[in-house]
Parts: sequence; C-alpha cells; structure tokens
Amino acid sequence: MISKNSYMKKYLFLLIVTGALVGCSPQVTSELVTEGLSPQPTNKVMIVGEGESTGDMQTIGQVTVDGKTESVKSQYGKMLGLAVRETAQKGGNMLVVDNSAIDKNLLKGTMGHTDGEVIDSLTLSVKRIDELKAHLWGKPATVNTAATKTDKTETDVPEAATAEAESTSWQQEEESQGIIFKLGFGPMWTTSKLYLSKDAKNYVSDQRGYAINLSIAYTGKKIYGFGADFYGSRTEIEIPDNFMYIGNKPDYIMMYLGPSALIGGNITPWLRLDASLGLGLAYYHDDGQNEIGFGSRMTMGMEIMVTKTLGIGIDGVRQRCVFSKPDGFKQPDNESYGFDHLGAMLTIRLHY
Repeated sequence: MISKNSYMKKYLFLLIVTGALVGCSPQVTSELVTEGLSPQPTNKVMIVGEGESTGDMQTIGQVTVDGKTESVKSQYGKMLGLAVRETAQKGGNMLVVDNSAIDKNLLKGTMGHTDGEVIDSLTLSVKRIDELKAHLWGKPATVNTAATKTDKTETDVPEAATAEAESTSWQQEEESQGIIFKLGFGPMWTTSKLYLSKDAKNYVSDQRGYAINLSIAYTGKKIYGFGADFYGSRTEIEIPDNFMYIGNKPDYIMMYLGPSALIGGNITPWLRLDASLGLGLAYYHDDGQNEIGFGSRMTMGMEIMVTKTLGIGIDGVRQRCVFSKPDGFKQPDNESYGFDHLGAMLTIRLHY
C-alpha cells in the first residue's frame, strides 16, 4: 500500500525540475524610450540586418534575447522570432538586428516604427532568416534593403505570392515538432507493500515487473504543453518460502489512462530534457478482483535527437494508483489502498 507522507516529496521534486527547465529557455528583455503605441501584428514587423537601410524609422526601444545554455547559431530563428514578437507587442514594425553580442550568447536589436509601407520580403520567414544567417555565418545573400520604399524589384513571381509562400513555409516550420509521440518499455518495481492477507500481517515489497507506456503531447514549439498517457504493467509476485503461502504464484495487472501537463526543452541542439505530471483513471486486476480507481503519474526524461524528428531516450516514471479498500481489510491508518510503481523506460519519440 502507499505511504501518504511521500506525496509532498513528489511534487516538490517536480517543481525543482520545472524551474531548471525554464531556466534553460531563451529570455527576452526590452527597454522603451517611446510608450503608448498600439501592438502590431508580428507578420508586419520588418527585420533589418546590419548595413541595411532603416529609412525614416523612429526608435522606440531596445530588445535583448538571451540564448541561455544554447548557442545563438543553433537557435537563431527562435531567438529572432522572440525579438520580433516583443517588437510587435511594444508597437513597433521594424527590428534592426544587432549581432555585436552573439559571442556572449545574446541577440540584440533596436525596435522602431515607420509610417512607410511594409515590405513583406523583410518580415519573418524562412527565407529572411536564411538571408540574415548568411551574413553572419556564410556567403552574404542578396536582399532588398529598401526598408521603407514602395518600389518593387522585378521578379518572375508576384511579390504578394512570394510573401504568402514564405509565410506558409515559416508556419510549417513553426508547427513542426509541436506534436510528440512517445513509446516506452522497461522494468518497474512495486515499491509499496503488497499484503497477502486481509489482516495485513504478511506483505512483500520491491516486486519487479514490466511496463509499457504510450504518450502523445502537443507543445506548439513552446517549453510547456499538454498531452495524454497510457500506462500498463504486469507483475508476478515473488513470495518468500517462510511465508508458507499456499496456491499458485499470484500476479496483478495495473493500467492507467489520463491527461498530463508537461514542460521541457533542448539543453543543446541534440539533447532534450522534459518532465510531466498527470492525473487519470486506474484499473487493477488479479485472480480475485477487478477495481477501478484514480491515479497520478510523474515522469522525467532525457532524449538524444538522432534526427530532427526522431529521438531515443530514457524516462524515469513514478506511477501511483489508489482504489477503494475492500471490506474487512485491516490497513494501517497512514497508508492508502493502492500501488506505487517506480520504473525506468527506454523510449522512442517522434516529433511532428
């Protein structure tokens, strides 16, 4: 059965993990010199690189994105997107990128506003990100630097169609890896007491079994998200010879299904950490009874990205399920009738 005193440790540990993961995510700060401007759509913020014209832009403030533990180069698009969003929220429609502090893992920028026409080719898109990255780490790309002019460059495809295609491409890249499928299998141990009689005098613990897990989650490229988990396990109970137990070796099956909240992120481009907490329905079966109850679930995982969409990792799992106490069962007052599992699972994850 489950000791009630260990619940607080479980949630305190999850809070510590959550704080560590949040501390690894990029952080945005800004300072304003002009306030009171109305927020702008993010797809109307033009990004101006170093050496490109700013026209009649009026400066409204400064923005800084701290990449934390991951380099600017490995997450340049994400950090640029955060700077653009901050600029839009402060009422700006121009962001002048400052790369002077990249060696310190900082992406800086000047937020501005212009009354000139917005040039779609300078707004946030996969192509625009590649152009800016090329100036930093590769051969400079040819870009339209007339940030406030209305003249259009000659092209085989109309500018509106090009902008729409770029916007769609960017959205597809943003939506990728927002859905995560995870399949896990591995050993688990019943760390709670398994009583062999209703008088609760004889019990065993630390019984090993095996478990499978199937999870789906949606994060939308954020460090947090929501999902659902299925967990199933089977345990054969080993009974010591001195217990004088008569009958076949007992076993039990336990299942769990429920929603979950999760938090996680990349520590490096190829290493990812995550944690989750869930509440749901539980099912228990042995030779003598079937029970439905409630369960809680906590996981901590580490994943190595093999490709952009495939990862292999390991999860630590804490699974608890509580059921109604049978009539006539004499249980200590400091215990709940249920099962406490601790497991280690090898996982395969697919990111879409």
